[in-house]
Amino acid sequence: MNLSDTPTPSVGPSILAGATSKQTKSTRCSIIDNALDAWTSVNNAKVRKMNSYATHSIESCMDILQKMEGIPAHIVVAAQDKFMSKMRRKIFLLQSEVERNAWLESLTKMSK
Repeated sequence: MNLSDTPTPSVGPSILAGATSKQTKSTRCSIIDNALDAWTSVNNAKVRKMNSYATHSIESCMDILQKMEGIPAHIVVAAQDKFMSKMRRKIFLLQSEVERNAWLESLTKMSK
């Protein structure tokens, strides 16, 4: 397969109507730059979030756990024991509220 056989990404005709070849390349580069900027921004936000969790992960877990309503004391103690594991803390911090509740419920079954 030749490179000339490879389809080039198309940019909508409304963007390039009446554009010269130089303008077309510039527009494509601009679109790619914007996409890369957005991707970088999202990934940087993820890194900041993970770093904040890594810095105070036990504190973060306990803060979330204390803000959850209706969690019995024996489940809080069981969760605290699980928070000794770095991997379990990471999983807890990345879970949705529904998943956290299910995880805490599983601790109830384990403690019986």
